[in-house]
Amino acid sequence: MITPIKALSIKQPWAWAISRRAVTYAGKDVENRTWTTEYRGLLAIHASLTWDRAGGDSDMIWTAWGEYIRTTPDRRTASTTLDRRGAEFPTGAIVAVADLDQIHHSASCVRPAYLGEIHPFGPYKCSPWAVGGDGGMYHWRLANVRLLAEPVACTGRLSLWNLPDDVRDAVVEQLAATAR
Repeated sequence: MITPIKALSIKQPWAWAISRRAVTYAGKDVENRTWTTEYRGLLAIHASLTWDRAGGDSDMIWTAWGEYIRTTPDRRTASTTLDRRGAEFPTGAIVAVADLDQIHHSASCVRPAYLGEIHPFGPYKCSPWAVGGDGGMYHWRLANVRLLAEPVACTGRLSLWNLPDDVRDAVVEQLAATAR
């Protein structure tokens, strides 16, 4: 039996920010959720069909976008505006995979007050991408992010879900090709 690959649907531009972690430390390394899971292991990052307006206004996203414009040769002369219809923000597709290696509650992660002066973007010591929210959030730590060369079209779902066999096969094929 072939092992299923779990997936998580994430709105753009957050999915893009996670995929950037494959090539730069400016990428998103924590996914914030109101719920937790016992699951640990390979996690496919699915870019949902929805654009998150708050994400488009996020200082963290703009910092990652600026770094992207600065370091990507074919983008250096491009507009500095985030275009949600741009090729950088595919939707309805698996865009990356990561290892979900840890989940903890924001209450266990509050930073000392002095860190606010050093790093004003995030209130938590695990990552500047981590947030709290009312009642706190769970910080899903994503390690070893691998960007797919070509997004794999797929319909998303709520919660954690298994990739359909054909999508799983296409993702595994791309991962194998990049490992060579």
